[in-house]
Amino acid sequence: MVVYKIFDQVPAEAQPGHADPEAVVPKLGIDVSDGFYHLSARAEVAGTLSRFFSAADKVYIAHIDIPSDRTIVPEVGHLGNEPGESRLQWDEVRLSDTGAVTYFPHIYGNIRNKHVLKIETVHKNADGTWTF
Repeated sequence: MVVYKIFDQVPAEAQPGHADPEAVVPKLGIDVSDGFYHLSARAEVAGTLSRFFSAADKVYIAHIDIPSDRTIVPEVGHLGNEPGESRLQWDEVRLSDTGAVTYFPHIYGNIRNKHVLKIETVHKNADGTWTF
């Protein structure tokens, strides 16, 4: 399973091929304050970009590999397999702009460099929208 972490700048620890595969990818400000990494499933990336990165013209999207030997069904508090000492949890989120309820993947613990498959650079479209 692959989930996605969006950065406005790529920390060295997130670069694939980093000298230390056990290096911890640093949390962003909101991740630190909430105590987990905010991630998106592929279908959620465009909405996440529109909601939280509207001022940016370019972002970097880390493809995070979550080792999984079973399908992870998005349920409130459902735990998936753990990358290292961390756990993936799908949490219920009410979107502030639409009021809709959905589930977002969060990692409690650390994301290590060895879990970053690649970093993709994504540019905002001329009309101000994002395509991923």
